[in-house]
Amino acid sequence: MIGKQLYICDAEPVYLKRLASYLNRHSGFLWRIKTYTRLEDCVRERPETLLVSGKALAEYGEALNIPGCRILFLEDGNYLPGNIPSIKKYQSARKLYEELLEILGDEVERDTEIIAVYDPADGVAAERDAIEIAETKQERGETLLILMTEFPAVLFGERAGESLSEWFYYQRQRREGKKKLADFVYREGDIDYVRGFRAVYDMQETELADWRAFFTDELYKSRYGTVIFVFDRLPPYIELMLWCDAVYVRWGKDGYEERRRQAFEKMAGYMGVNELLEKMMTN
Repeated sequence: MIGKQLYICDAEPVYLKRLASYLNRHSGFLWRIKTYTRLEDCVRERPETLLVSGKALAEYGEALNIPGCRILFLEDGNYLPGNIPSIKKYQSARKLYEELLEILGDEVERDTEIIAVYDPADGVAAERDAIEIAETKQERGETLLILMTEFPAVLFGERAGESLSEWFYYQRQRREGKKKLADFVYREGDIDYVRGFRAVYDMQETELADWRAFFTDELYKSRYGTVIFVFDRLPPYIELMLWCDAVYVRWGKDGYEERRRQAFEKMAGYMGVNELLEKMMTN
């Protein structure tokens, strides 16, 4: 599903970076984003959908003609072309996102609830909490636990050698007959489990676009009423937590709980993801 590309061109690199980061925080946003500060470089890529600012157009210095390209205007007071859908540049990111969706008309619909359980002090405790939460979610349907802990306590039986490492590898091959997520599921009682990554190198090879496709093409379309990610460390991309409906947190029970909580809040502020704090619930 994640196959379309939205090209964004603006002369301000900091603005571009922040806008792209905000759009990437929405797992249901169905566009890969490419950014440019120079319109001539962007035009050479022959984009099919382009969001371009007035300043970038003014610096381009000639009529913009890209055959087959849908052009949207990022209104910044420098230039105002006629008969082109426009969005105000200087407004809240949320409002800009909503207006962009109105024009593009694409966002994933889903019924699956996605939760994260995070305990930076004790991965086994995080797994226990996740299982307890899963048992309370039975009325929503089947539940899947994705164990991103370094050393899972769950014994995967015949699935012990299979994990998301292999699943993402098969997806990247882009061959016919790609394996389904169900091929990696281990069932125990009323709960399904999938092991995360067998090695940190495999996790590092998985890009943000791969994760977004995993959410939109697999989890949102799955038979599960609830999917629970279990973390004992920060995920490779903070978006994995931002894309969750709720994040249950245990800061440990070793006397360092408050220090961990404060450090996390400072990190969230530094990364500009304070909205993540609103999703967090302490166990």
